[in-house]
Amino acid sequence: MNATTPQSKSGRASSSGGLLLLGCALALLLAGVVGFERARSALPRAEHALAQAEADLNDARIRENLAQKNRILLISANELQARAQGLGVLPQNWGERQINLRQQHLKREEINQLLITTARGKGQLLQAEEFELSVTKSDEGLFQAPETPAYPVLLSLRGTVYFRISERPL
Repeated sequence: MNATTPQSKSGRASSSGGLLLLGCALALLLAGVVGFERARSALPRAEHALAQAEADLNDARIRENLAQKNRILLISANELQARAQGLGVLPQNWGERQINLRQQHLKREEINQLLITTARGKGQLLQAEEFELSVTKSDEGLFQAPETPAYPVLLSLRGTVYFRISERPL
């Protein structure tokens, strides 16, 4: 005969309730472990995304700074262009000629005349790239006029002479 006593019924009910509670706790623990693993595996991706976002932000700041500098440069260039226009010193108002004299033997008077004609004046400007003036004999001085007829002086001159082609004075 199977006799169940009231104590054994309540013991079974509390043991099945405990098992149910243990099963729920185990399921909750398993869900927590799965969630933790997913979060741990997503952490490197999130750190990489954060590093990429910081690098993009830094690049954007650099580009913004460069854009501000370019804007300032553009404003300065426009002001300079307007000033040049007002003064009449734009390229369309000027012509140019290239000078290229290499090791030319010239008399001192000829050199003086050449330097006077290339000197800066109201209507012209010399942009010299190379200028060399030397005596051909060691006993002569470059800055002292010789008493007897002198040997020629050696001249090298390379550059560009700019001259005004418009009527507007400087």
